[in-house]
Amino acid sequence: MRGLTWLLVGMLLAGLSDEPALASSGLNDLYIVNNDGDSNLATLTVTGSDNLLAIVQSHVGLGGANTLTVNLDGDLNGGPLGSAFDGPASGLGLTPGQIEQIGHDNVIALSVTGTSNLFALSQVGSGNGLSALIIGSNNQVAVRQGGSGNSLSLVQNGNGNILSVVQQSR
Repeated sequence: MRGLTWLLVGMLLAGLSDEPALASSGLNDLYIVNNDGDSNLATLTVTGSDNLLAIVQSHVGLGGANTLTVNLDGDLNGGPLGSAFDGPASGLGLTPGQIEQIGHDNVIALSVTGTSNLFALSQVGSGNGLSALIIGSNNQVAVRQGGSGNSLSLVQNGNGNILSVVQQSR
């Protein structure tokens, strides 16, 4: 429940200005940029310590809301302690812990259980869907979806796995 409280505080602060909101318990850091009021929906449940998330949601166009659901259970997940991607995940230019939705009708459902998992997800366009389940330790996931109508479902289970995906529709 603590993560959900941060979200509500962050959304309220971001809705009042053009500056990013910061919510921190001293254990986990959450940055939320949501300048579009009711045009985006985000639900987060975070348990553990030293997790870092930076969330950008920007509604562009006439369609429905961008929707984000994150369930995070563990320590040092997202992009903590100035972490960086290795191998194929580093080639996308994404920052660990960043989740970005720009456009409309984009959906992300992310569940992470474990320790020291790095991830970054980007959706730019409309009608993109992403479902990700990460279980284990020292895994890396970097996903960029661009355009319209892309769909991706991934499960990463174990330790030390690296996944990099680009989906670009025309």
